[in-house]
This record gives sequence, structure tokens and C-alpha cells, in this order.
Amino acid sequence: MLTPREAAETYYGSLVKGDVEQYMQGLCNYDSLPEDYRSQLRDALLQYLGDEQRRHSGLISARAVRDTLLDSLQAHVFVELQFGDSTREEVLLPLLCTPAGWRMQ
Repeated sequence: MLTPREAAETYYGSLVKGDVEQYMQGLCNYDSLPEDYRSQLRDALLQYLGDEQRRHSGLISARAVRDTLLDSLQAHVFVELQFGDSTREEVLLPLLCTPAGWRMQ
């Protein structure tokens, strides 16, 4: 099983590659989402990537910089996003440990 940091980097790495479907599969309730909601989420993620392309020349990397285990089933991972124009942003990613591994909340 991946560590919370590895899981966070894997999910955001999917966004860096533009693979929103792979990113969405990292959601803890992905399998139970109705298809119309999945479609809306997919569209929102594609819009986010397009917006970041226009504003910051795209998302070029994601790196987990620190994490905190809240208990054996919950973690917070801080992910540093780097954009093509050299700007950086740090985001907090809450994760839950599920039978399938660490998933985004």
C-alpha cells in the first residue's frame, strides 16, 4: 500500500499529466458517484487545468512536502504545486485509509 505522501503525489501527478480520470479514481467514494456527477467533476477539473494553463502556463509538478497522520485512518498531506511561470502553491489534501488504500476525501 502507498503511504499518504506517495498517494498524494500519485493523484496530483495524474493532474500534471492531464489525466483527470486517474485523479478522480483517487477519491474515496469514486465508485459510488453517479455518472452525471462524475461528468460534472471531470468538466470542472478540465476547466481548472485550462485556467491554470492560461494563468500560469500550466501545472508542471506536484510534490508532497509534509504530512501529518491524524490517526491510523486519516492523514493530511501538504502538496506543493509548481506552475510553468515558476509560481508555486501549497494545498492541503485530506486522505482516508480505505481497504483500497489511501484515498482523497
